[in-house]
Amino acid sequence: MKELLKLTKAGSKSPYLVFHLIDNDTLLFNWNGFLDVDNIIKVHEQSLELIKKHKIVNLIEDVRKFSGPFSKANDWFINTYTPSIIKLGVKKTAVILNDNVFTELSVTDLKENPEFKKMGLLYRVFGSMEDATEWIREDSKQTV
Repeated sequence: MKELLKLTKAGSKSPYLVFHLIDNDTLLFNWNGFLDVDNIIKVHEQSLELIKKHKIVNLIEDVRKFSGPFSKANDWFINTYTPSIIKLGVKKTAVILNDNVFTELSVTDLKENPEFKKMGLLYRVFGSMEDATEWIREDSKQTV
């Protein structure tokens, strides 16, 4: 796993997000702490360059250390981000959830949205990194 980018709020020593490259085609978002919707959108916009540069086909969003809702960003995910990542070649997204009810509701709202489902992005939720990476690898092996 190779660290690509670390984002830290001004005055903080702990990063709120670290991007890692896994298996040369998977981008890991490793979230930490509370972020507002504007920052969540900004971070995902930054990820587009990494996806393009590294020819990413899989995303893993580890939100186990993330807190707060982001459902207000779901329209942006549906109308802007998801079409952009699909155009760049992303096929699958795995989300590793924590037990924060607001985060879980936000993920469920996105996953169950009919417009999001029509886009064809494979999107699954997991409880562990091991399960998420296994799903990413299994599907990659089947498509080769």
